[in-house]
Amino acid sequence: MTEDMKPEQSEQAEAVARCVGDLLLRLHHEAGIPLELVMAAAHGQVVTMLASIVGGEVAAERCTNAAELVRPVLSISDAALAAATPHGRA
Repeated sequence: MTEDMKPEQSEQAEAVARCVGDLLLRLHHEAGIPLELVMAAAHGQVVTMLASIVGGEVAAERCTNAAELVRPVLSISDAALAAATPHGRA
C-alpha cells in the first residue's frame, strides 16, 4: 500500500483491500450491477470519505499519486489484444 507503513498496518491494509474487493465483486455478481458502475460508485465514495478525513488537498495528492501508478496498466481487453497473434497480412 505505502512504503512507510509498519508491517502490522500493511497486513491490515491488505486485509481491508481483499474485503473491499470481495464486496465489490459480490455487488457485481449477486446484484447484477455492471462492474464499471460498481467501481465508479466505490471510487467516488472512497475519494469523498478520504477527503473528509485528510482534507481535499491531501486527498487530491494521494489520488494523483495513485493515478500515476495505474496509468500504464492495461485493461483486460487491451491486454488480450496486445497478446493476440496477428493473422493474415497487413
